[in-house]
Amino acid sequence: MDLIFHVILGLFLSKIFIGHYSLLVVIFSILPDIIGALPYEINKFYLTLKYKGNKIKKYISYTKRTKVFHNYQKIIYKSTHNLFALLLFLFVAKIFFPDIYIVLFLAYFLHLFFDSYTHEGDFAMQPFYPFKLTVKGRSWALNKKIVLLNWSLLIIGIVYFSLK
Repeated sequence: MDLIFHVILGLFLSKIFIGHYSLLVVIFSILPDIIGALPYEINKFYLTLKYKGNKIKKYISYTKRTKVFHNYQKIIYKSTHNLFALLLFLFVAKIFFPDIYIVLFLAYFLHLFFDSYTHEGDFAMQPFYPFKLTVKGRSWALNKKIVLLNWSLLIIGIVYFSLK
């Protein structure tokens, strides 16, 4: 899913489980993308700036890509979007943030869960990376129904817990 979705999900989780908004929970909700997608996003931004035509259209076309520009980008991305990385960050969270490590784990896990069925191509989830098993998702950038469903569920959750 898009980064804004993951940020709002992190805010939602922190408010529900901690009682206030927590930057740390938000960071964990976007951590797979902060580390894993950053090289790709920098490359996408650089290529857009170099483009001579309509930069907005070009940036959107890059966002709809399901392939990385360079193989190392796929390796970095897959290294943060798998269950081994989830367990590693759970271990780190338990040591450094013992009071909220479960919420941090949940934020990272839900990032992986939503990405598992909203990504395809080079960005498809390989839960046991580097092993080849791949979850076949559909790109959120190309499928408006998936985006609508996810945002609807998030909004319903926010409204429900706001009324409690």
